[in-house]
Amino acid sequence: LAREGSTTFTKYWMVSEKEYTDDYVWLGAVDSDWNNVSNWSASKVPNETADVLIPSAIRYDFPPIIDATSGYSDEISNTAVGFEEVRMRTLEIAATAVLTVEDGKRIKMYGGPNQSTSAGNINFTTWFDSGTFIPGTGTVQFITAGETTASTVGGSTRFYDLIIGDAYGDPAYEHSILQLQDGSRVEVEHTISFHEADDYIDTRSFPNTIAYVGANQEVITTRGDYIGYHSLELSGTGTTTLPAAIDIYGNLIVNQDAGLNITNTPINFYGLPTTDQFILSDVLTSLTLNEVEVNNKQVTSNLETLTINDLDLVNGTFRAGDNANVILTNLLTKTNGYLGGTGTITFEAPDV
Repeated sequence: LAREGSTTFTKYWMVSEKEYTDDYVWLGAVDSDWNNVSNWSASKVPNETADVLIPSAIRYDFPPIIDATSGYSDEISNTAVGFEEVRMRTLEIAATAVLTVEDGKRIKMYGGPNQSTSAGNINFTTWFDSGTFIPGTGTVQFITAGETTASTVGGSTRFYDLIIGDAYGDPAYEHSILQLQDGSRVEVEHTISFHEADDYIDTRSFPNTIAYVGANQEVITTRGDYIGYHSLELSGTGTTTLPAAIDIYGNLIVNQDAGLNITNTPINFYGLPTTDQFILSDVLTSLTLNEVEVNNKQVTSNLETLTINDLDLVNGTFRAGDNANVILTNLLTKTNGYLGGTGTITFEAPDV
């Protein structure tokens, strides 16, 4: 058993859940030290070329912990280089597995779909979480590299600080895109940010949910070809700052009962003509929205009471769900849309 730099050590091997190219499977046979080569099937610490698997908890004695001493290995000498960050190409956290990051540490991810290698093309998800990722106050940074089309996130995971992109001194790193995959859920405790102006996050191409669950957060405005959210969940505390308008292609879930000035934020429902969209809450019984536009198949409110000042029905139907009440207080504009549902829709005259 040995740490980085030692010339003698015992290797522990086990069968992983998934076949990897040049794989790094966590063995956890010695301790929780990320830099202990005896904890890795590849006998060295991962770097930006590593496809990392944290297997089910039953397959290791010690869960991995990324702390102030954790780093990445040099590809040539296999010795630890710098402890300012941890690097991987891809990461899979299997069911029941746990990966913990201690406060302030940074993880850089360099992989994505359709990456060309000398052995041929590799298709993979950059970050797939079926287990538990404990982010501390650490940072996870996704960097689109070379011929990689985008970084991707699958499964259900929670980040503290999430960064897309990096400084691009190398022309192979021109810009970065992070794409949330079908069925994924990403919870953010602190911030989402972009390193450069042409870095993007795609939260709308596939059905997914991005949830703001921290204190005093800013809901970002997505940009480029990826404006809008598929499903957006607002479950934070303190004061949550919203963008000038929010485009929704899936569901709007509002669980924050104070400090959320959503009343003054226009909400645009732009789902596909085949998509049913919903306004939901696990906490609130009532909600007020100032401006709502519907341009899709249909939007259903399942809140006990939803008050809308201005409703613009461009296409599709706005529905009151079972036992739900929708109150329209000011302006109803109809181009090619309808009101409906199994609940109650009430028209109230505006205050004069």
